[in-house]
Amino acid sequence: MQVRGISFIMPVYLGEYKGSREKADVKFIRAVKSFLAQNYQNKELIIVSDGDELANQLYERYFKDEKEVKLIRCEKCKELWPGILREVGRSYASNEWIGYLDSDDMLSGGHIEMLSRAVDGLKNNETVILSTQAYHPISLNANLKFREYCGQGKKCSDQNWKKFYDAQITFPTGLGSNMKVIGRSWAKSGDIAGTWAILHKIDVKPRWKSRNQVGEDSEFIRSLRKEEKVIELPIGGYLIMHMAGYIDF
Repeated sequence: MQVRGISFIMPVYLGEYKGSREKADVKFIRAVKSFLAQNYQNKELIIVSDGDELANQLYERYFKDEKEVKLIRCEKCKELWPGILREVGRSYASNEWIGYLDSDDMLSGGHIEMLSRAVDGLKNNETVILSTQAYHPISLNANLKFREYCGQGKKCSDQNWKKFYDAQITFPTGLGSNMKVIGRSWAKSGDIAGTWAILHKIDVKPRWKSRNQVGEDSEFIRSLRKEEKVIELPIGGYLIMHMAGYIDF
């Protein structure tokens, strides 16, 4: 019998691949610590190792005594984006609701508590909550492509960008320094994508699928929309710390 609470699933492969992040081991540790820092009791993190001996060693060194953190060791998957690992994590989950945390991202304080309040507030038997709100860091020396991505236009000057940068929220990086972050709403995107957005009941019908190209999260969300009762809410404190070609904090 599932206990009311939230289980987070984190597939882990710390090796390099096209578009991968730098300092993967450091960011993995940071991600797990951001989970443990959450002020919410009924939670667990299920780390699913993609044949990754480094991840296994880091777990043994830093987290094996943490009751809220489990490690599931798997053989290395052939696909570059192995959605099957999230299904493995789901099979080991002990809570009613499932969320996701990528190994190079982090959670801001209160994230899980916000999700829990959203679950408690459900009135129409929804099985899926899609968070439309997330955050990501910004850099003072961001290029024009990134400035445009942040809504500042194609030709945003250094002066205007600095004004925008200075006005944003300051938040700890988890690595002993601070960063500026911007809140982004995907409410009008038409197709919310990203594991950060998903919270669903453990027994939803859709299953994650492995792919050799990015997009397994979009595919899973489309399946959730089609087969489950979905509600979108402007909640959450998920920090997207890596976007290939844009940021890597």
